[in-house]
Amino acid sequence: MIKYAFLTPADVGTINLDDLNSLIAQLTTSPIKHNLTSFRRFLDQPSLFQLAAFADQHLVGLASLFVVRKIEVKAGLVEGVVVDKKYRRQGIGTKMMELLIEKTRQIGVKHLDLTSHPARVAANRLYLRLGFHLRQTNLYRLDL
Repeated sequence: MIKYAFLTPADVGTINLDDLNSLIAQLTTSPIKHNLTSFRRFLDQPSLFQLAAFADQHLVGLASLFVVRKIEVKAGLVEGVVVDKKYRRQGIGTKMMELLIEKTRQIGVKHLDLTSHPARVAANRLYLRLGFHLRQTNLYRLDL
């Protein structure tokens, strides 16, 4: 059975760092390795709602919701959605996204944005199925 929870800094000691760092490595080609202190600092951000999925007391999924108070609206940004490769295609990603959408409605967020690499075909299909639409926009980044 999969259990879902929004994490707080107090939960850091209950997280297996090997599970956490394995998920992060599956998310990006340039992963960082968290320790208890760095993960606690991450969770301590006031604008963050960090959702986790657990199976047999192992961390098997993560999804981050950041609330951004823009001048004209309160918006949400989803980042770092990942399900461990051994647990994919079981509805975990769908459930995590549904929980994040529910949370954004509860806190009065007006819209929810996310980005997803085109190569992540299943993830992109999921986002469309959940009602997200592809926006025609330019995304710019300055590497510092």
